[in-house]
Amino acid sequence: MKLSSKKINGEYDIVLIQPPLFSPFIDYGLNLHIEKEYWNTMEENSGRLLGDLPFETSYGILSIGSYLKSFGYKVKIIVLHLTDYFLRKNQAKGINKTDIVKILSKYKSKFYGLSVLTISEKWSNTVTDIIQQLYNEAYIFWSGYFSTKNDSLILKKNGNIDFIVRNEGEFIIKNILDDFFPKKNWNYIK
Repeated sequence: MKLSSKKINGEYDIVLIQPPLFSPFIDYGLNLHIEKEYWNTMEENSGRLLGDLPFETSYGILSIGSYLKSFGYKVKIIVLHLTDYFLRKNQAKGINKTDIVKILSKYKSKFYGLSVLTISEKWSNTVTDIIQQLYNEAYIFWSGYFSTKNDSLILKKNGNIDFIVRNEGEFIIKNILDDFFPKKNWNYIK
């Protein structure tokens, strides 16, 4: 694990990211039509329950971000799923690696956390690798139900992930930040 050797001065204390959820467009023929119909159907028939709308963000990262901000941490939330949604709806193209690099290069941080769903694992690995290339001194962690249930497998598959935040992240992430910033020493984290 790389935790004790990194030295970082960033704009943000932490950047929380919701990766894209859907596969890139295969072509601009039938696939584009199917994608547009999906989004239109979701917009017309959703909104009955929290989380039903195609343009909703992860409530987990919103909760964690709000909690951390209440303690004075500088937090940035990036919802790549929404960026993908708007690109698909308005420009007839899905998000790609170049788009993600352009977005992430604007937000330097000491910590990057990804809220990972099962369907976003491939994109999450891509986003993790991009962060590592842009900010190789940053700490990268995954969180969410998928990450909690598959932590060992995830850490074996992608060496750019420093750790997994299991279960509810608000207190765990705050403890990590509280212990990192004043001491820069990981021995105190429980």
